[in-house]
Amino acid sequence: MILDHRRWLDSDGRAGARLEGDDLNLTGYDLDFVDLSRARLPGADFGTSSLRGARFVEAELENSGYGYCALEGANFSRAKLTWASFVSADHTRACFEGAETEHTQWNEDAYRTPRLPDPQP
Repeated sequence: MILDHRRWLDSDGRAGARLEGDDLNLTGYDLDFVDLSRARLPGADFGTSSLRGARFVEAELENSGYGYCALEGANFSRAKLTWASFVSADHTRACFEGAETEHTQWNEDAYRTPRLPDPQP
């Protein structure tokens, strides 16, 4: 499946097959440095997968989930991430340049900004 997509990318669509599928369960995989650029995977669940250095350039990933994923160096440039969820994932060292992120849920704790304690009455 991933090798066919790689062939598709390398051949500009003349060989292999574009990775496509709705609501795929891709949880728990080691996908470090895999190139899934231009894949069509709306609703995919990548939860707990390692995606370090993975490429999702121009991928269609609407409503996809990345809970507890390792995302250091992942590239989501120009990807469609509308309604995606990065809750419980550290996305601060991933690239989202030009990505469509309307209604995307982010892990605000990933920014590691110190929080002051709530005032005591």
